[in-house]
Amino acid sequence: MTNPGKWLRSLACAFLSVMAVFGGLALVATANPAYAHNDDDDDGGDRGRHRHHGDNDFRIEVLSGRPDMVAGGDALVRVIVKKKHVRLSDVRVELNGADITGAFTADQASRSLTGLVTGMRLGRNELEVDAKGKGRGHADADITLTNHPIQGPIISGPHEQPYACATQSFNLPAGLGNLGATSDPNCHIPTRVDYIYRTNATPSALAQWPAGATAYPANMATTATGKPYVIRLETGTVNRAIYQIAQLHDPITQPVAPSWKGQSANWNKRLIYTFGGGCIGGWYRQGASTGGVTDDFMLTNGYALASSSLNVFGNNCNDLPAAESMMMVKERFIESYGPPAHTQGWGCSGGSYAQHQIGDNYPGLLDGIIPGCSFPEVGFATINFITDAWLLDTYFNRTDIVAWTPEQKRQSPGS
Repeated sequence: MTNPGKWLRSLACAFLSVMAVFGGLALVATANPAYAHNDDDDDGGDRGRHRHHGDNDFRIEVLSGRPDMVAGGDALVRVIVKKKHVRLSDVRVELNGADITGAFTADQASRSLTGLVTGMRLGRNELEVDAKGKGRGHADADITLTNHPIQGPIISGPHEQPYACATQSFNLPAGLGNLGATSDPNCHIPTRVDYIYRTNATPSALAQWPAGATAYPANMATTATGKPYVIRLETGTVNRAIYQIAQLHDPITQPVAPSWKGQSANWNKRLIYTFGGGCIGGWYRQGASTGGVTDDFMLTNGYALASSSLNVFGNNCNDLPAAESMMMVKERFIESYGPPAHTQGWGCSGGSYAQHQIGDNYPGLLDGIIPGCSFPEVGFATINFITDAWLLDTYFNRTDIVAWTPEQKRQSPGS
């Protein structure tokens, strides 16, 4: 006779597996580019709320994020030409009345044009598309792009003050030193790019790429896929956070820097976003660490990695600027290197509840999460327990503050 307990466990596992699949599909669905409201025909539902005027003729997609949450004056935009009789060469794109068609690259196979739109003013910007006068006397399609400062904020409200910069304490790998002090009130530093490589020593280490090298170092390792283990490391600031992006890139066989239209041949087109742990002390400071972007297992398998100092809860124990920073770093990544096939979250402890909160509250930023040493939340139970415990620890062990008797200590927690 069949064991009913075993059968029920199998059924439950199958159900959870199916739910996990549908949950993943839901996240992927929400990750599609967002559209503005369609003035012409709104078909209702979420899709209808995110369309724009002229969507039936020209679909305008902001690949790097939401149209109302652009940062730093630029956005990667794709225009899909849905009118069959319109040639791609007849399409004209304007930003605030200025012709920017030259910034777009045509793809005949998908009948689309993609380009990095730059030079936006703060606030509202109008992007218009038409078929060079073949429209109805006005733009065939348009969308509003709302630009915000690169130092933020976008969704998190007024900047937290005071705020301690930490660029002078942020150490780069491979002995590259720190970022140096900044006098900018928003902790800004110029963006820099460094090349490093992993050695074949035991244990392996990261070393600086020789300046002007035309051949591979003798002690350079190869990746799990047999590629030269050379890493392109970008470091800069967004949203008052220090961010880093790392990916495999071979400067000898591919001397041109990677971009959204000329991606690194050694990148597997997938992004892992890392989150750091902690919470105590994560207030009013930039932080001198990220979730880590030099993980050997991830890089050797071709993944790109990204993170920021405000995505370490030990630096910033506030899920709103953490989500905002992740959004802005991902925007920077897409504008520089193109949209990844998917974005995967990774982190433990404080890095786990960051993933849970961003996945729950801002669907589409992460297509999947791998949380470790999980916390269900931090804002309403965990943090109160931790901070209360520290207060009690002080009163229990600091006799110079107050000398409690054993009975007073027993009664203080309410026991």
